[in-house]
Amino acid sequence: MSKQNKQRHSIPSPSVPAAGGIEKKVPLGTQEAFRPVFERALDVARSKLYGSGVIDPTVLFVYGKGPKDRELEESTTKVVSIRWKDEFQKEAIRVRIREKAEREGASAVVLLAPTEASEPHEGRFLISGAMTDMAADASVTYTVDKENRTFVFSELTLHDEPARNFFLEGLFTAPDSDTR
Repeated sequence: MSKQNKQRHSIPSPSVPAAGGIEKKVPLGTQEAFRPVFERALDVARSKLYGSGVIDPTVLFVYGKGPKDRELEESTTKVVSIRWKDEFQKEAIRVRIREKAEREGASAVVLLAPTEASEPHEGRFLISGAMTDMAADASVTYTVDKENRTFVFSELTLHDEPARNFFLEGLFTAPDSDTR
């Protein structure tokens, strides 16, 4: 992640309920806890599509009061675009994501990544998230209307079982200690 490829945005969170009546304070026991941050990632994806027409892999670091009383209170999100050329750079990005989350005390980390689409005028992306002792992912499909230069997005679909994610795997778990 060179400084040229980083995009940082600080997005303060409103204190009012999010779209659809979802409040920012949600219990952590379910995947619904990720919905507010996944909707924030969806907003970032929309912004990227309308701006450049492309969704690059992007990491969102979510800061708040953390899992206090089993609730997440989101306050700020930092957005960082990522790119890699080989497996060595990919591993280095993984380490930097972990270091940044630990150093800055992120409550959650969310990865936005494009995936293969089945139709020519269709796109799809996966949103994966990790919090302390919890992970989830969702997908969104969109279609491109080239004539009107618009995008039509499907609903955010939360998956029952989160897929393995290289960048987020083991992010909020303590490394195994040597007990010799």
